[in-house]
Amino acid sequence: MNSALLISDWIATLLGGTLEVVLPTAKLIRGASVEFRGSARLVWQGGSDVRVFAETDGAATLIEEYGQSGIAPGQLLPREALVTVTGRTQDGWDTSTIPVPGDGYSLHAGSPHVIWDFTTGGLSLSRPAPHGSERRKRVLRGLLGPPPKDWIRGTEIEVRNEYFGRRSWKLDWLQASTSFGLVAARRRSDQWFEVQIVIEQVPPREDSIEILWAVARAFGFVLGRRLVIRGLENLVPERETRHLFGVEREPTRKSLPPPLGSGTAYRDHVEALLGRAIDFFITERGEQVARHLYLCWDTADNAFPTQLAVVGICVEALLRIASQNSKGTDSGYTDNDRAALEAWLGKTKDSLSERFVARLQGFIAALHHRRPVDILWEWQRNARLGVSAEDIDAWEKTRHPAAHGGLGGRIPERSELQLQLNRLYRVFNLMNRIVLELVGYRGQYVDYSKAGWPEADFPPAPLSGP
Repeated sequence: MNSALLISDWIATLLGGTLEVVLPTAKLIRGASVEFRGSARLVWQGGSDVRVFAETDGAATLIEEYGQSGIAPGQLLPREALVTVTGRTQDGWDTSTIPVPGDGYSLHAGSPHVIWDFTTGGLSLSRPAPHGSERRKRVLRGLLGPPPKDWIRGTEIEVRNEYFGRRSWKLDWLQASTSFGLVAARRRSDQWFEVQIVIEQVPPREDSIEILWAVARAFGFVLGRRLVIRGLENLVPERETRHLFGVEREPTRKSLPPPLGSGTAYRDHVEALLGRAIDFFITERGEQVARHLYLCWDTADNAFPTQLAVVGICVEALLRIASQNSKGTDSGYTDNDRAALEAWLGKTKDSLSERFVARLQGFIAALHHRRPVDILWEWQRNARLGVSAEDIDAWEKTRHPAAHGGLGGRIPERSELQLQLNRLYRVFNLMNRIVLELVGYRGQYVDYSKAGWPEADFPPAPLSGP
């Protein structure tokens, strides 16, 4: 495929999984000042990085520098050691690649030229909007995967053929409203779906990649799994920009318990949840939450003890995020309690060992820090998010063995394994409820803490009884 075909449809190019960009005049820029000039060819096949083939000048520079990197093992490469390819295609696309280490070259005796052959994680293409373009709004298109299994809106397809014409209809898309515009998503294959975002208002973050990642995180939360972005296209009235990202991590075969399941709650509320989730995940706080969710999604195919360890620790982090702007109503001690303890220690420390005194001082200093379990008990007392004593017990018996080396040893009996599994689903359910609350969702969800995993109202009604 030559670069002229880039003009047609970027999403179709990404789906096709083949791209070749020819740069008759190219520069390989190392750091901020060293340039190698020549020509380059960028080749991409789906599932791999972008491969760079180039021929430039600069052999004398590299010969002079040979063996002088000065980079110690285990140290991050400085920016001065990274190489970026830039140039313009014959049809006007300004091109640049993601910086990578500049060691993929060969030299030949007596030749002033450098032959480059290396890979990079992606590339960008940009050009002014075509003459006569009537584009008035910013539109962002992206290709993400894997797609949802269930869609709630239908597309009618008509095939016009003298002998084989037909009409068909299938559910293959959905849409969500956000604070900055409309998001529509449609299945494009078994592995990929397309997202189009019509931006009506300035979003909290204007960078196209950050906007699309917010969409990917929202779909990831709804589906209970991580998503990848193969590429995107950013269309504004005066310019169009395209990005291709190279190797994608292999999607997990399984998913974690999705908050809406796949039944009525999903069909009736998925669009509303997606809209709120996109607005949340585009914020700095949402990005923090997404990092912890990603760790959990990443364990979907891992061993059972790995899931126990990661989700227990991630829920701890989510509890801290969810309560960071609130002050506890019951710290478990009074100011008089603390003053009395400090006074006692002041009088008694001469009769105690230095290590024990230091430990008591550390305990006193940490009294004002709320532990995650303190947050949970406070939520239970305040009837927040339906947190129960059983939820707290499940989290503690999932998190503590993971944090203190208690997941090894003998293989549990069947009954004990079932108990661990029940606790795990309670913890997953707690994680879903925390994120649903942070997102600001109201509607139906799947309650994995109950037998049969029924659909229920969110937020849960306060628990009855003592």
